[in-house]
Amino acid sequence: MAWPVPSNYKITTVFAKPGKMWTTGRHEGVDFAAPVGTPVFAAGDGKVIGTGVWGGAYGSKSLVIQHGKLFVMYAHMSKLLVKKGDSVKSGQKVGEVGKEGNVTGPHLHLEAQAKPTWTKGGGINPAELLASDSGSAPVVPAKPAKPAKPAKPAKPAGPSKAYPGHPVKPGESGEHVKALQIALKVSATGVYDAKTKKAVVNFQKTYKALGTPDGIVGPKSWAAIVK
Repeated sequence: MAWPVPSNYKITTVFAKPGKMWTTGRHEGVDFAAPVGTPVFAAGDGKVIGTGVWGGAYGSKSLVIQHGKLFVMYAHMSKLLVKKGDSVKSGQKVGEVGKEGNVTGPHLHLEAQAKPTWTKGGGINPAELLASDSGSAPVVPAKPAKPAKPAKPAKPAGPSKAYPGHPVKPGESGEHVKALQIALKVSATGVYDAKTKKAVVNFQKTYKALGTPDGIVGPKSWAAIVK
């Protein structure tokens, strides 16, 4: 048998757990705690033999599907998506988890019987049947993610008072070079040529604190020139 709920929901109340809240004195199925509205899947191919007619403890929206020689109850649902006489396929969504009937919180109660004689005991451990299935639990497709907002175009490196991000060297080209040339009052070609280097060297010589007058515009030189 296939898992009757999405794979992130596990068995929370085991089969045959003793308790006075159950008519037979024990839990006749297994429970999967899950929020109201969680999809419920058919645990195998089968035929719906009835809905909501097996006692108030199971809730008004319970469902029984005959899977071969086995009768399986899906109880406490909030919504049924199939009706008596319908044929279902393994993994088909047949309803949604609810909290009707004898419950302490929303969950799916899965109960297996050799005969559809509910509330009289004789349940078969569904966990053993589920464990024998070689497949995996149905996976509910995630809601499509919202499209990401287009990234803002990067601002050109210059003109700017901030250091452009890397040392500016002879032979380099770009808007930041043009900004440098404008600040040095040389032809703004956007290409770091010989005239630009000469202007940079002269500037560095004038301001000795900028370091060696090598024509390479590092952070200090850039901040001093482009201001």
